[in-house]
Amino acid sequence: MLPVHFQLRAASWLRPLSFNVRPQMHIERITFDRVFDIQRRAATRYAPQRTDFSFESGGKKRYAVQVPGWPRIEAGDTITAVLGNEGNWQTLAGWKNHANGEVVLPLVGRSIAGIWQAAFIGILFLISFTTAENPAGRAAAGCASAFGFAMVVVLLLQLRRKKVQALAIQRSV
Repeated sequence: MLPVHFQLRAASWLRPLSFNVRPQMHIERITFDRVFDIQRRAATRYAPQRTDFSFESGGKKRYAVQVPGWPRIEAGDTITAVLGNEGNWQTLAGWKNHANGEVVLPLVGRSIAGIWQAAFIGILFLISFTTAENPAGRAAAGCASAFGFAMVVVLLLQLRRKKVQALAIQRSV
């Protein structure tokens, strides 16, 4: 019997899958020429403490910018900001104020609490899946459990993004 040689070729459509989960961030350094409409908002049950403001810099006006906490915001301050999308101040993650050295970082405490809550709910539904006696109950509990664990993954990715943004802000000195 003659040896048979095979050459395995992967189909062109069969390639390793890769997911780009690395957050894109844009760093901008600006000086506030004018700051207006500053509103300090206290924390509520559903929203963390934040400051809403508008500003003008380099002849461009930006309206309804939100930043975590109550940082100092004054005309003449130079900041290095981390934006989620280039030029879009609605995606502001945080900044470093070079006038006083103040660093504003994204809030991660609520993300961690959400991860624990989603994991707890997923485990509860997993337990109900294993104890369900009829197929409809198993299907419903299985779907709910899968949804709970999918939420954990989403929240973990959001937490990672916030931590990377915080690191970028600290390194932008």
